[in-house]
Amino acid sequence: MFYLAFSAPVVAAGVVITHFGLHWTAMVYGPAIALLAAVAAGGLIVRRHSPTPTTGVDQPGLGESGAVWGE
Repeated sequence: MFYLAFSAPVVAAGVVITHFGLHWTAMVYGPAIALLAAVAAGGLIVRRHSPTPTTGVDQPGLGESGAVWGE
């Protein structure tokens, strides 16, 4: 998914260049990528400040049965 997020805008820009030219495509592509980066950063900030769901486990590393993971 990560590679698709980077490659899809580049492929789209390559198709658009043939119709509108390099200058116009670059003038639209740059701000569009900046907008996508800002949306991704905003999503990260919102997720970081949202409350974490509780799992009912009191101690980290212990499952509900009380067994330590990896044993």
